[in-house]
Amino acid sequence: MLGPDGPTGPIGRTGATGATGTTGATGATGTYGKYVISIQGITTGAILTFSDGVTSEIKGTFRGTTGYGNTEIPESVGEGISIVGSSSEGQLNIKGISGVGSLVVTTTNNNLLIDTIYTSTVGNLYSLGLSADTLMYLKGSNLASSTRVKLDGTGNMNFQNQFFLNDSAYTKRVGPVKKNQYVGVNGELENFATGTTGGIYVDLENGGFYVLQTPIGIAGFTGSFKQNEIITATVLFTSDDIWKFPENVYFEENEK
Repeated sequence: MLGPDGPTGPIGRTGATGATGTTGATGATGTYGKYVISIQGITTGAILTFSDGVTSEIKGTFRGTTGYGNTEIPESVGEGISIVGSSSEGQLNIKGISGVGSLVVTTTNNNLLIDTIYTSTVGNLYSLGLSADTLMYLKGSNLASSTRVKLDGTGNMNFQNQFFLNDSAYTKRVGPVKKNQYVGVNGELENFATGTTGGIYVDLENGGFYVLQTPIGIAGFTGSFKQNEIITATVLFTSDDIWKFPENVYFEENEK
């Protein structure tokens, strides 16, 4: 026989926590709120355009910090002495500028003027004789045409001798020669027997067109010629940086 149930005993301690389960899937992205896509400034304030196409005007006076602008800093490229003195706030200070030949440089009331010694004249172009990228010359007193000497934009010249061979018609480059630089008497930079620092002698015997690269100092022109022989040579200076030149060489008859 079973007797009646006794009273319920007290609750025991809580058991240990089980392991964490795997992370559930990410929920769907919620809807975006309204946001500003553009601001247009007007005289009375600004107009805001929102992402839903609605616009709203804000009235008032808006001021930002004072801005500052500046230009690119100029620089002299290539070797030699820089022509740029300094540059500040859009102003350019140049160490020196000069005109040679038909160009004249003057200053008036702090203005720099580049002019020519020639008066203006009306001329014409000989269109049938023109060729792109070539040197030009005066075919007549008021008629300009072009030569067969072509330039390729890198300093090289092509004389286009298509119909005859002339071994002396080639371009010869001399220099540059800095002041007090010790070089050969004809401008050699190495392997020379006799050297000088007082200017070089340009040998006109083996060339037809001479490019004298500056800076350069010229003591004279030389070559092996017959008595009373007349020769012609074209000389082109790359700039006016010439620190010496023969006093007995003239460019115009009235310079004597």
